[in-house]
Amino acid sequence: MPADLLDQALKDRLLASREASLVVSRPAPAPALLHLSKAVQAVSTGPEAQRMVADLARLNVAFVGLDAEFRYGDLADPDTDDDWQDPLTLQPLLIGLVAMVTDPDGRGLVPVRYALDVRRPETHAGLAGVLRQPYLFVAHHLKSELFALAALGLPWPRAVFCTWLAAQQIALGRHHARYVDPSPVDDEAAIGADRAARVDRVGATSLLAQLRLYGIGYPFAGNKDAMRRRFMGLADDAPLTDADREYVTADAYGAAALYLPQKLALAERGLAHHYDTVELPGALALMEIERVGVTVDPRKLRLAYEAATRAVAAYEERLAPYGFREEAGRVMVGSHAERMKVLRRLGLLPLFATRRAAARHSFRKELLKQHQDAHEVIRLLYLHGKYSAVTRDRLFQGEYLCADGRVRPSINPLGADSGRPSFRRPNLVGIGKVLRPIVVPDTEEDELAELDFVAQEVFIAADHFGDPVLLADCNKGDPYCEMIRQFCPGDLTPGDDALDDRALADRLGADRFKALRGRMKILMLATIYGMGDRSIAAQAGVTLEGARHLRRQFFTRYKGLREGILRAQRELLDRGYTQTVTGLRRHRGRSGALSSWEKKWAVNAPIQGGSACILKLLLPRLAAYLHRHGGRLVLPIFDAVLIQYPRHARQEMLRGVEVLMVEAMRELYPGTRPRVDVTAGAPSSWNKNNCADSIERFLADPEFKP
Repeated sequence: MPADLLDQALKDRLLASREASLVVSRPAPAPALLHLSKAVQAVSTGPEAQRMVADLARLNVAFVGLDAEFRYGDLADPDTDDDWQDPLTLQPLLIGLVAMVTDPDGRGLVPVRYALDVRRPETHAGLAGVLRQPYLFVAHHLKSELFALAALGLPWPRAVFCTWLAAQQIALGRHHARYVDPSPVDDEAAIGADRAARVDRVGATSLLAQLRLYGIGYPFAGNKDAMRRRFMGLADDAPLTDADREYVTADAYGAAALYLPQKLALAERGLAHHYDTVELPGALALMEIERVGVTVDPRKLRLAYEAATRAVAAYEERLAPYGFREEAGRVMVGSHAERMKVLRRLGLLPLFATRRAAARHSFRKELLKQHQDAHEVIRLLYLHGKYSAVTRDRLFQGEYLCADGRVRPSINPLGADSGRPSFRRPNLVGIGKVLRPIVVPDTEEDELAELDFVAQEVFIAADHFGDPVLLADCNKGDPYCEMIRQFCPGDLTPGDDALDDRALADRLGADRFKALRGRMKILMLATIYGMGDRSIAAQAGVTLEGARHLRRQFFTRYKGLREGILRAQRELLDRGYTQTVTGLRRHRGRSGALSSWEKKWAVNAPIQGGSACILKLLLPRLAAYLHRHGGRLVLPIFDAVLIQYPRHARQEMLRGVEVLMVEAMRELYPGTRPRVDVTAGAPSSWNKNNCADSIERFLADPEFKP
């Protein structure tokens, strides 16, 4: 066999070549952009879906608008128009894709529109092929689109943008009820203002309102409400019309057209960094929490309803001797006039005086809760209102349960003007500590634990407002213990101030320590929430002069906090907004001098907003960590998280979550040394202080507290 298989002449030519020759293949013909952009491309078969994938692969796609149309439940179900639907019954009908393609002639972006009939399974593979591409997908209400994709068993895109979330962030704070009606005549009018503010907010952040705001035309001339009603009744075998396709692609186009103007608006307002690194990742984690749901025990739901019903009757019986009128066998404790009469006679009415209400007195639950320690009748009124709401809550009447036995609260990542998420249908986060055991793990092999930042708001206030003394008090231990040492010397004996936190608590005794620590917490929260001296006196159990003395002591020690508060109020007046450490802004809804209410939230918004930023920074990291180890996030609870994990991995998981929580807070507030409390002693349910039988004990005793 010859040693060299190459022909000598060929070998000589190759060696003499200085450069390799390029072999140019014929490029695949690009689709006619003008043709694709003129009409909606109907996709209802497998070949049409694959042609869509191939066409887009040969175009210079900048980003893609996405919209889904769907219905809930069976067409024969009479409840399909209800305001709540089981997400598991969601049935996607059409998917609209609008690819914004760079015009090769330099004339900007050209929309290429596709309407996919996803009732036809043969279209799903092509849609999945598009979703796997490294395109940015833009939707106006991203959660709806992602849930529709999940219902089809399709992957969520890697890169997304939600124009509704951006609109909410840009307008945060402008649509508060106080800007609708600064002085409602009574509590009912105040509730009406709250509703009106929500309507204003929804309207201002809707797709059509946002398109008008940025001067963008909406390409569908038909009636949107009529189209929604049509889709609610669209049968699986009903043919689609041109109007159906135009409608679904019009919403997808609207979202895509908003992308660049909103990105610019976020950048111009200093909000882009927060949106990209905190708000959107946090919102995606919250969407996944909502999609997966929370497992509840139906038996405990029924027991909780029974316990709340009995408690309400017991509170009414105990309130009757205070002079509330009885009518048709019921004690009229909910009557505004009756409350005025009773509280005036007891000398308690000044606690409920308010500048907000023209009637000058308000008995809203926030005020009742704030003053419940001032007198037994106020405490009973608060509890009566709290558990009356439970008896009316559809959750405890057996509703909101999905087919898999879970509940899926609707979560708005920016539902509160502070930037905190809100929960509704049901508000599972706000059910009250005694009723928490309705939430249980998914399986007997899983456990639940709650991990809670210790005094997080105090840490944030110290770092944000730049008070080195308060920050040092936080970092050395429980800040409220240090306040006891500083402000309550008369309650201590010589040498007590040298004891560590645990020894000090033991020295004072459980009841005395709880009372003093509670008083210090009230003092701190009074500063954060703008409470007056009268409220401090009522809640802390001291005289009015005693409350004033405590406040003077507080600001003498924490001068930096006082200066920071005044600075925050000046900045709100000058700039029209407050700002968190990540750049999230809460805006005023009017100009002119600050109202007393605005002065309060000038202080509170950066603190609660900062807490929300920590949570949203944490959630995606926590979800990824738990998923890797067979666990999951169940609920975020403001400054805490409820997690589920396999029983065999308890210690490893709890320690890992604690580390991630501390890291997230220190990333935003590097001067802090945060600590985390872990409640995992009764992991068979969500509970307070490891009291898994709190519902049963509350049923037996309406005064029970876990």
